[in-house]
Amino acid sequence: MSTHSNAAVDFLRLAASVNVREAFQKYAGHSFRPSQPFFKGDPESLLAAMRNNVAKNPDKVLEIQRVIEEDDLVAVHSHVRMNPADRGVAVVHIFRFDGNHRIAELWEPTATAREGDEVKFATGRAVADVRVMVQFVGT
Repeated sequence: MSTHSNAAVDFLRLAASVNVREAFQKYAGHSFRPSQPFFKGDPESLLAAMRNNVAKNPDKVLEIQRVIEEDDLVAVHSHVRMNPADRGVAVVHIFRFDGNHRIAELWEPTATAREGDEVKFATGRAVADVRVMVQFVGT
């Protein structure tokens, strides 16, 4: 994987663990702008929400499915479960990196797994059929 792909994956792994602040310090650029439909579009709100989520879900599982990179953009498709027994959600994080190889923007469209529907990730592991609702904020 390239520098940007590695940074995106490491950011997500750190942010899904107790190392949320380290993820931001290590990878977020000075003008970092998250575009997440559930929180305000500022780094502090996203950091607080991620820390709160980790505190509520200490057994969260993040499984990276695939990473796609083009120029300064990296898309990471993952399966996130709040605990090992959770069906989880399919998540795509889209990163834009700045000229200093730091994260400038982060989009997070999500798809909720529905009970009873089944489709497979490319790995062959069964997960729920998903409907994707994407909200892109920013440019």
